[in-house]
Amino acid sequence: QLTLNKKIIFTTKELAFELGKSTASISRSLTSLCKDGEVVKLTRGVWANINHLQFTPYGACSYLLANEQGYVSFLSVLHRHNIISQIPSTIQIATTGRNRVLNTSIGDFEFIQLCPELMQEGFSVWGDGVTYNIATKEKALLDCLYISTRKGNRFNYFPEISLEKISKKKVLALAKRLIKHPSIYVAVRDKVDEFFYL
Repeated sequence: QLTLNKKIIFTTKELAFELGKSTASISRSLTSLCKDGEVVKLTRGVWANINHLQFTPYGACSYLLANEQGYVSFLSVLHRHNIISQIPSTIQIATTGRNRVLNTSIGDFEFIQLCPELMQEGFSVWGDGVTYNIATKEKALLDCLYISTRKGNRFNYFPEISLEKISKKKVLALAKRLIKHPSIYVAVRDKVDEFFYL
């Protein structure tokens, strides 16, 4: 019988290594625990102990990103800071990987591709027990506005947004430091000006 009291989100390989057992044996045991509701399977080889006091779906982000760079961003962060009232239907993650949606038993994760140059700053490590990278509110807005200039009409409209909770100056400073392509920078800068009604 596996004891998972200290585990929050983990992989089959991690647990097998810690216990000195084969991944096949650990996988069978975890599958059995799934049936009892003690753990849930997120994706192949990744599991969550949803009964742990420090469990949060955000903690799964680093495991689901695998070898990609990424952090929680976009509407997920804006809602978390009460900047927008709408609750996103997915946990949105900025990634260097491809665009995709992963449906899991703890929520749906949407991975939105950004260029690597936008991954250099504007986020920090958060969480207890299991940690994850999350954007600042200014970086989350910048990511949205960047996508709005690159991907059609996505993130062009934000109902009930509280702009007084966010610094236009910080958004523009991030854009200037991170966006190296002149025409893209101008497009994003203009979008920020338009967004703040100036």
